[in-house]
Amino acid sequence: MLMVAMIVLTGVAGFSQVFEKGSQVINLGIGFGNTGYWGSYYSGFLPSASASYEYGIVEIPMGSDLTGVISAGGYMGWSMAKYGYDTWGSDDYYLTTDFILAVRGNYHFIFHDKLDPYAGIMGSTF
Repeated sequence: MLMVAMIVLTGVAGFSQVFEKGSQVINLGIGFGNTGYWGSYYSGFLPSASASYEYGIVEIPMGSDLTGVISAGGYMGWSMAKYGYDTWGSDDYYLTTDFILAVRGNYHFIFHDKLDPYAGIMGSTF
């Protein structure tokens, strides 16, 4: 499965473009093994899922030929884990669910047309 993911990502990387003012990016993600819950009583989880969107709103010069782009957007994520223990044959457990809905802003450093490093901030009220 890892090999297939690497082949797909390598093929997609050839079509990358520079992030610029007016660019739009949608990201859908699924995570395996990435849960905020761990320990002896956490016995299982479902894969976490996330989606995000961002839009390039303004271009900022960084000096000489370098530029950067500020983007704004949103993020939504979900994960679930099973917390439980087996006591004298009773299978007592709780399901814990995490959901996040947030706004985010990023600064994309534009210095190479095949690389998009960025730094950002994300805020949520719950």
